Amino acid sequence: MNKWLLSAGFITALISILHIGIVIGGAEWYIFFGAGSEMAKQSEAGMIEPVITTLGIAFILGMVSLFTFFAAKRKGKLSLINFLLYGFAVVMIIRGLVGLPLVYLVAHPYFNELAARPLFMIVSSLFCLSLGSIYLVGLKNRRSRNPYR
Repeated sequence: MNKWLLSAGFITALISILHIGIVIGGAEWYIFFGAGSEMAKQSEAGMIEPVITTLGIAFILGMVSLFTFFAAKRKGKLSLINFLLYGFAVVMIIRGLVGLPLVYLVAHPYFNELAARPLFMIVSSLFCLSLGSIYLVGLKNRRSRNPYR
């Protein structure tokens, strides 16, 4: 069993559940977790868009977590699982590396909100960078044990 991928899958599952909690928590949770004031206003107004967006993210993270658990246990063959998990790892690492500079270099209302919260941006960037790295280590360990997977 690949402990790195198992850990990554567990963390990703928790993030998925957190997104469901954001929908339940409402506007204050949207703001706290960096979704921005526009999403919070839409949530307060009872609009469906923030719910669909957030639950869509939760679903995608849940599926990535499920695929990661399959990869960690080496059971079953899922088409393109390595491609999917490497892609997710790369997205997380790019977010971790580019997120902080982006909010200071691009003039956009949402980025301006995030620039006013440097601690959030630093913590979330380090988190994304760490999670992506855990995925890469787990995938490397998986490949080194069985190069045909």
